[in-house]
Amino acid sequence: MRKLIYEGYVSADGYATDKYGSTDFFADVVAPDSPEAVEQVKLLEPVDTILLGAETYRLFVKFWPTPDSKKEPLSEFMNQTPKMVVSNSLTVAPWPKGKEVQVMPGEGVESVRRLKEQPGGDIVIWGSLSLTHDLLRAGLVDELWFVVVPVALGDGRLVFPKDEPPLNLELLQARFYESGLIRQHYAVHKTASLPVS
Repeated sequence: MRKLIYEGYVSADGYATDKYGSTDFFADVVAPDSPEAVEQVKLLEPVDTILLGAETYRLFVKFWPTPDSKKEPLSEFMNQTPKMVVSNSLTVAPWPKGKEVQVMPGEGVESVRRLKEQPGGDIVIWGSLSLTHDLLRAGLVDELWFVVVPVALGDGRLVFPKDEPPLNLELLQARFYESGLIRQHYAVHKTASLPVS
C-alpha cells in the first residue's frame, strides 16, 4: 500500500494556522534559498502524487503556477507532480499549462483509501486540515512531517483533531536549522488506548 504523508509548518505550540486561519507565521522565517527549503525537494523525491482539499487547491492554484513561484525550490515539483483534490463542490480543477488536477468526488476517506491501494509512489498532503483530520481518524496517515517554527501562537487550527484518542508516534528524523526551524518526521502507529481513570 502506498504511504500517505502529511507535511506542514507548525508553531511551537502545535498550530498549523493562527486564530484567523492565516499561515503567515512562517512566511518570514522560510527563505526560498534556505537549506530547509532546498532539502524539502530532495525529501519529496519518493512522492508522485499531491493530495489537496478544495480550499487548499484554490489557494495553491493562485500562486504555484504563476511566475511569482519560480524562485521557490518547490515550484517545479508542485507544477509537474500529478495532483488530486478531494471535493464534492468542484467538478473540474484547472491548473495552467494543461496540468488539470483530478477531482475525487464522494466520501473523502474512502476515496483516499482506494488511492492508497493503487500502484504508485508516496502521496503527500499539504494544508487541507479538515481532510487531514478525517484521514487521521481513519488511520490512513502513515507519516507526519512537521517543520516547527519558533513562535507560540496561543490559538488557531491544530494539525490533530480534538477529542480523539492519543496517537502513538515514532520519531524517524529530527533536524535543526540555523534559522531556528526544526524538522521532525514521525511514523503514525495504531491508536493508543486511553488510560482508565
